[in-house]
Amino acid sequence: MNRLAGSSSPYLLDHAADPVAWQPWDALAWQTACDLDRPVLLSIGYSACHWCHVMARESFRDPAIAALINQNFVAIKVDREERPDLDELYISAALALNGSAGWPLTVFLTPDQRPFFGGTYFPPEDRQGLPGFGKVLSAISEAWKEQRPLLEGEAEQLTRHLQQLWSGGSPPDRSGSAAASPDPNALDELADPEYGGFGRGSKFPHAAALELWLAQSGPSSRRSATLAAMVSGGLFDPVGAGFHRYTVDRAWRLPHFEKMLYDNALLAAVYLHAAQREGRKDLLQVALDTLETMLRDFSVPGGGLGCSLDADGLQGEGGFYLWEESQLRAAGLDPEQRALLEPVSGRFLPMGRLRYDPEYREGLLALQALRAQRVGPRLDNKQLASWNGLALSALSEAAWVTGDSKWLMQAKRSASWARSALWDGQKLRHSPAQELALLEDQALYGLGLLDLFKASGEVAWLHWARELWRGLERNFTSGTHLRQTEQGPEQAPLQAVSFLDGSYVGAGSAACRFAQKIGGYFPELSTPLELAREWLDRAGLRPDSPADQGYAWLTKWALEQPSELVLLGSPEQREPFRQIAAGFYLPLTTVVCAGMEAGAELGELALGREPGLAYVCRSGVCHSPARTPEELSEQLRSLAPS
Repeated sequence: MNRLAGSSSPYLLDHAADPVAWQPWDALAWQTACDLDRPVLLSIGYSACHWCHVMARESFRDPAIAALINQNFVAIKVDREERPDLDELYISAALALNGSAGWPLTVFLTPDQRPFFGGTYFPPEDRQGLPGFGKVLSAISEAWKEQRPLLEGEAEQLTRHLQQLWSGGSPPDRSGSAAASPDPNALDELADPEYGGFGRGSKFPHAAALELWLAQSGPSSRRSATLAAMVSGGLFDPVGAGFHRYTVDRAWRLPHFEKMLYDNALLAAVYLHAAQREGRKDLLQVALDTLETMLRDFSVPGGGLGCSLDADGLQGEGGFYLWEESQLRAAGLDPEQRALLEPVSGRFLPMGRLRYDPEYREGLLALQALRAQRVGPRLDNKQLASWNGLALSALSEAAWVTGDSKWLMQAKRSASWARSALWDGQKLRHSPAQELALLEDQALYGLGLLDLFKASGEVAWLHWARELWRGLERNFTSGTHLRQTEQGPEQAPLQAVSFLDGSYVGAGSAACRFAQKIGGYFPELSTPLELAREWLDRAGLRPDSPADQGYAWLTKWALEQPSELVLLGSPEQREPFRQIAAGFYLPLTTVVCAGMEAGAELGELALGREPGLAYVCRSGVCHSPARTPEELSEQLRSLAPS
């Protein structure tokens, strides 16, 4: 039987009526595989994934292919957003097998969860060099019956590779190479010289690399070009605002149309920090517009933010964002303006620059009015702790940078929802519908709470962040090793804790960052800082590829060059200093801006600090207390990247 009808995931529910006898990842599914002694077909995808929909239509709803699956395999369907630990592990297996991976992810496993073959999208019949899915299923079924020792050997070899990759068994590299920092020009040299960003094909907005780039001293024309190109091309939606997940081309023009909560939260923070770094109001406006659309389009009744907006809709893939020639004329765009739009399969895609160019203001307003009449893409309404933690950080940063109480109100509303919907007194569940808790949930939400404390000065959020840290240390570590999940029947067979920061944030680097930051607020607690250093040692930071480990490198620098800014006193005493501090990008600095009651909680960090003054310290050496905002501005120049 297909057992997905009781799922909480919209993606799994989409497959509940498939003729494939899909099973959720649970003990019953694996017991069935063992009892029948069959290989397992593991399919991993997510609700906004266009090619997941394509493979579903072509193969999983085809009666002949479904019969082939049901007769020879136990089929398990996983939502990658519900189980990022499983996704991380089996994506690694597909990468090891093929050198590339993506979604839909299609992996074949032994009944004891060891992978032996995998790929991504398979068409129903041979097409463009890809084997037909029916042919793949038949070949694997026959090999399982006739050449099983060969497949078992492949599974054993691949499992050993994954164990070496993920077990943390390798000793830390203390040779000195991992301790080196990237060359100051490394990111410039890795960047695309013509269009900005990283890579020469599809372009993903690597938020971690951008944050690291902003933290490095010195001007960078390629960094500035990247920030401009990401907003002026097709990656950014000018009509509704917000970012798509990536573009399929090098020039940032044609997007893959899904929108993800994590992208928009991370990129809103990037543009807030870029506005601080460069002193540019246009970059600040990008950030605030992105947050506005995030709150509008991802909000779920009852609180929290959902995951993603589907690439497909009533108008087909991307149709919600595309326009006919006649619609552009109706919107008032003249032929010269229409020529600046990107043609896509007979329709047109507005480029992001329309939003911020006064020349297009009237046309943009007309497009917004017309779009308001369309049925929008479906929202995957899963409320994930980790992704909501990223949103909490971005909202809190907006409150800190702008001083606008509306952002602070939204941040506090988000944190209050998580406290009631996800918190069990020791840890955060991954979502309200799951008992599962993940390392990334504790780390990313903990970081969000620290950002909320900075913006609000309310000690309750700092208390909760410290509780989250204690729960992380208790439930997600084993000695000095990290675990993605708690011990239990739902955990992955291997603990795939990544320190790579690509389009998302590696769970390992998020844990390091949280440990470093909580240790900055409570310097008398030596354990967080010690663990952060140990974990970073095991991460194997590579100076030659900083774009893949941006947040981990920022954590390393913060450990090596700790700095503090402490502002204690009444709101009236703090505000002039806060306004000055909010104008600086301080990625390595622990910031306290709170009443004197917070000083009592913080112990060593606030010891002897008087209200109404500003204290700036770096590597244990403190300036004389700043008595005026002008003095503080001068002192902060030594902490901010120049």
